[in-house]
Order: sequence, then C-alpha cells, then structure tokens
Amino acid sequence: MSARVSEVVMEEGAVGLESRVARIEADVANVKETVARLDHRIERLDEKIDNRFATLDKKIDDRFATLDKKINDTFGTLDTKIDSRFIWSLTTMITFGVALLVTMAKGFHWLS
Repeated sequence: MSARVSEVVMEEGAVGLESRVARIEADVANVKETVARLDHRIERLDEKIDNRFATLDKKIDDRFATLDKKINDTFGTLDTKIDSRFIWSLTTMITFGVALLVTMAKGFHWLS
C-alpha cells in the first residue's frame, strides 16, 4: 500500500511522488521570490510617485501663494485708487451743488 501511495502512474511510467512534490515546492518558492521582488518594486514606485506628488503639491502651493500675494497687492492699490477717486468725486459734487445753490440764490434774489 505504501508503494502505491508513493508512486503515481503516468504515461511514461511510475514517477515518485516525492520528486513531484519537490518540483512543486521549488516552483512555489520561485513564485514567492518573484512576488517579493514585485512587491519591492511596487513599493519603490509608490514612494517615487508620492515624492513626485509632494513636489507638485509644493510647487502648486507656491504658485497659488504668489498669485494670492499679487492679487492682494493689486486689490490693495485698486482700493486706494478707488478711495481717492471717490473722495475726489464727492468733493466735486458738493462743490457743484454749493455753486448751484449760490447761483439760484442770486437768481431768485435770496441774496442781495
């Protein structure tokens, strides 16, 4: 009975079960080594991608900071210009209003 269990009959003849198991074990070991190498490569690629994304994120953040500073500077000078023009137009309107009132007062003989 042990002779039958240890041998498998194939077309070429009897092949020992131990040799087939040894071949399968060698193939499994080879597959494990290949998977380990692939895992190592994938981890390296993952690290490279993470580093590249970190670099890109930093560049994008720097660009946005630069743009934000430029926009704030532009709006700051624009606010100053608008404020000065608003004061100028308000003063002009008050002056023209006073001049119109004086002219009306002279025309209607409110002032002598």
